[in-house]
Amino acid sequence: MAGHHGNNQEPGAALGFMGRLSGAMVAPVAVYMLLWQVGLRLVHEFAGTAQQGVRISILSVAIPALGVLASVAIAGRRSGALVGGGVMMLFFLYLYISSAATLEWGPPLLTLLGVGIAAALARWCPTMGEELFDTFKR
Repeated sequence: MAGHHGNNQEPGAALGFMGRLSGAMVAPVAVYMLLWQVGLRLVHEFAGTAQQGVRISILSVAIPALGVLASVAIAGRRSGALVGGGVMMLFFLYLYISSAATLEWGPPLLTLLGVGIAAALARWCPTMGEELFDTFKR
């Protein structure tokens, strides 16, 4: 059995673990899709053509960082950083390669920088605790 999550005596613990793991996998993608659409719309409306490149680069770092921090808040510091960072990088690479854009090193490196910043900031990020799932305990 894998720790305290493998026994059937505590269904609340297993439910909480699986719920937080599932949320940690979905959160970076949901945050990325939502904030990227909102951020890109704001950049196109309020930024001049000279400023758009810089603001898109800032969004390329900030949005992946916020996605990973959302995963950290759901799954905990270590699990959230590992799962959220991995999901964010794979999702970004899938979008980047499938978009048939000019392949450059800049966007993947900016995303990797955002994931790294989030992993460093995860120490101070609040997390959901086990007490949320105490109602399901026997």
